[in-house]
Amino acid sequence: MSAKSNSKETVTNKVEYDAKANDVSAVTVYQTDRAEVKRRIKVDLLEGQNDVEIINLPSCLEESSIRVDGIGNATIFDVIYHPCPPIPFQLRNERLQDLVARQKELSSEIEIVKRQADVLLDYSKSLSGKDTTTEQLGSFLDVYAARQAQLDEKKSKLQAELATVQQQAQEKINSYNMDVTNMTSRGARVTVIVFAEKEGPAELFLTYLVSRASWTPQYDLRADVAPDSKSENSVLIHYRASIAQKTGEDWNGVELTLSTASPLLGTNIPSLKPLWLEKEYRGVPISSSRKMKRSMFALSLPTRERERDTTRYAEESDEDMGFELESSMMQLQASVGNSLALSARPPAPIIPLYNESDIAEGAVSATFTIPGLSTIPSDSDTSQQTHKVSISEITLRDVSLEWITVPKDQASAFLRCKIKNTSKYILLPGKANVFLNGNFVSKSKIPHVSPQESFSCSLGIDPAVRVTYHPQTKKTRSSGGSVLTPLTAKTTTTLYEQAISIKNTRQSRVSRLILKERIFMSLDARFKVNLLEPRALASANKAAKNALVAVAEGVKVQWALRGEEEEESTKKEELTADTAFGLMDWVIGIEPGSTIDVNFSWEVIAPAGVEWETN
Repeated sequence: MSAKSNSKETVTNKVEYDAKANDVSAVTVYQTDRAEVKRRIKVDLLEGQNDVEIINLPSCLEESSIRVDGIGNATIFDVIYHPCPPIPFQLRNERLQDLVARQKELSSEIEIVKRQADVLLDYSKSLSGKDTTTEQLGSFLDVYAARQAQLDEKKSKLQAELATVQQQAQEKINSYNMDVTNMTSRGARVTVIVFAEKEGPAELFLTYLVSRASWTPQYDLRADVAPDSKSENSVLIHYRASIAQKTGEDWNGVELTLSTASPLLGTNIPSLKPLWLEKEYRGVPISSSRKMKRSMFALSLPTRERERDTTRYAEESDEDMGFELESSMMQLQASVGNSLALSARPPAPIIPLYNESDIAEGAVSATFTIPGLSTIPSDSDTSQQTHKVSISEITLRDVSLEWITVPKDQASAFLRCKIKNTSKYILLPGKANVFLNGNFVSKSKIPHVSPQESFSCSLGIDPAVRVTYHPQTKKTRSSGGSVLTPLTAKTTTTLYEQAISIKNTRQSRVSRLILKERIFMSLDARFKVNLLEPRALASANKAAKNALVAVAEGVKVQWALRGEEEEESTKKEELTADTAFGLMDWVIGIEPGSTIDVNFSWEVIAPAGVEWETN
């Protein structure tokens, strides 16, 4: 790891530390394509100045993030960053060029042998019995057999040599690809100028940020719903993190921390500039025409590229190094006829949960310290794996249930639980696998939930709550006076009646079931829609706040918001007449073994002879 010089003429001691041969000590992974890596570097120093050169660092290292601290008798004078050098032209091996040339020669010789065999075969077919004596035919057959054997032997030798040349060329290409990968992924260096008061061992702590690493939260949500009112409902959340990293260096046995902070993403507060009206030029505002070229270029890019243009340009600048060399090697590889197959690492096992992770919450971020030591190998560009670590197992008991049914579309009752986060953990937005009483029911998403906040999660269809959507009845009658009454004064009234039955076969009470229904609405003044039943809702003001009216025992109804996602959407205070749009929410409670019938009706009054339809 270190090299000392005993020469009296040498003023500076040169020490080399290979990052590839030494493991990382600690890593903090951020959600925003960043990770902070810490290395504990042990070196032997001579008295005086020492140049500690740390080689084979990741090429995705952020120069401005480098920090070096020393302990013991080491005083740090300077830190010098050396970026990944350009790929040298010498990597284009002359031996590979010779192998490819030899491959072409062998292929040409094999083709000549094939033609000679075809000529010999064609000549044999041209001989006829009437023009050839027995002696001539026998002599020809002897020559044919000997010549064909020579051609077959020569062809076999050429093919064997060609296979050997192809294998050697492929090995050279694989070696080249490996050299390029090593240089482009781990080509950075850092030189630390250290002054030691006396000879002896010392420790340096190197910290730096790398890109191409991130983590996302994942959940297994296991809900246990009590069969009766004597037991309580509970939810167990397996809180995990899925980590992806392609930094080029493996993280073996590291102290792992996950953070929600966003380093290097900018903290400048934007300023607002005046917005001026300008004249139009040929129907296009001047301000728009100035942006047209830029906008057209941006829109021509795929969405993923528009969102990650900074990363894309950074990666393109790396790829531009030795582009001509890379193109040449691709052509050589194509001529050999084989491609490099990158072997993928075996999937990393889920690290078991020994203890709960420690959580620290700052002003704008939170961190999770994963217990024990974690191993996260670096993936390649062609092979990406999922590495999961456990953050915690959270048991939540403040759980309330409700059922949602939209029988017009599906005559089923969906069970949904409302959960209060009584733990110390912040639940970050992420995907969740949902299990109900041990059975997988659906995939869902968990939003951002702080401690003491609540969130809802669908648990799938509850077969114990049965919904029957009875056939809709329709009656039409005409009105408008005698035959002498003008046609424009006559009307046609169509009456609609709908019945829905809900039966609770559970052993416990269904305390809150929301039934969503609708009646027709019209934007045309010629058509009038009147809700007839329930009368209490028909007379209620659609713009009234909290307009929940009682219809029968255990049954209430209100006008619903357009596009409302129950309590998680538009506030009730924002309810106006134009947001109801004929949508109704029935709030129902059903005792065990009971059935509740919901009935409502409405009419559509239209001018006689005018046809209408709904969307």
